[in-house]
Amino acid sequence: MFLTGVPKTQRWWLWAFAAWIFFSLGPGLSLGSQNFYIGYFPFLYVWSFIFWICSIILAWALAYKVNFHEVSTDIKAVHDEKDGEA
Repeated sequence: MFLTGVPKTQRWWLWAFAAWIFFSLGPGLSLGSQNFYIGYFPFLYVWSFIFWICSIILAWALAYKVNFHEVSTDIKAVHDEKDGEA
């Protein structure tokens, strides 16, 4: 649990997330925008659908397998509210 707070056995999910960002949002998207068709669909539509499915799987994995949905209770308050302040 070095910098990320994620155990080493599950750190590969973060690498999968980085690859997803590269291929679905970043420069890897140019690979998906090739000018050919798969059936009646342009390859960009198929590429987008594949990475949409991958995003659902990654959201599930990062939330429940890596426990990013849990909020730590030992976080110190940044600002203590005082009486009379809004």
